[in-house]
Amino acid sequence: MKLVTSLWVFIPFILFSQSGELVQADGSRFSVQMLSKNQLEIKGSKNPSVDTFLRTLLFSRVSRKYLQHLITSASEIKVNVSDKTGIMLLDGKYGLIAGLTGPENDTSIHLIQERSNLRSGRKKRNLIYSKNTLELYCGSITYFYNPAMTLDSTNTILFDFDRNIRISSFSMDTINIEPVKHSDLMYQNRKELYYFAGTHEIVHTTPGNINLQLAKKDSEKDAMLIERKLFRKRKEWNKKGSAR
Repeated sequence: MKLVTSLWVFIPFILFSQSGELVQADGSRFSVQMLSKNQLEIKGSKNPSVDTFLRTLLFSRVSRKYLQHLITSASEIKVNVSDKTGIMLLDGKYGLIAGLTGPENDTSIHLIQERSNLRSGRKKRNLIYSKNTLELYCGSITYFYNPAMTLDSTNTILFDFDRNIRISSFSMDTINIEPVKHSDLMYQNRKELYYFAGTHEIVHTTPGNINLQLAKKDSEKDAMLIERKLFRKRKEWNKKGSAR
């Protein structure tokens, strides 16, 4: 991460001139351009929540750098913010998740060369998936603060991590969601979800993190380290206002 700071110090004008395209949930594209460190120009987006998510990333140097990666990546990245609750099945247990990132299907795992590498301080393969999907689940916050709410297959995303598949047909009668281990780190509102979880999920689209995934190593560690770094200014962030 020291390299990220160095790039910011010496070539900030490059950051502000970046632009690119992202993919929406329906498969259509929209454009995003960084006009300044405080302003984005978004054209063609159909999901206001996605727009808010992207603009939320302007808050800090770290999140801006990952926003830059997101919009300039050679990968075709689909971005979606959903009101559904996210649940993951892992090692036989069901847990609440704030977001999910990865190749959407078998055709998406084709590897291509990235234009830049956020972790280029070490000699690693500069490869990314040709197509990647990043989703955030606002309903997970709602459920955390109101566990009595009704969940079913219409308002829930269920992902089987061990089999790497999304389960579309299921009954919540057989699902017992485990308590969140670090409840003090649970996002308090949507903007925290966009900022903390959003940056975390973008890390999973970078070459360094994908290299860990391909090597079957822990790809959560560095993403969590970035998120914890952002958490240091949590109070300052919330002074800017929030919307649950």
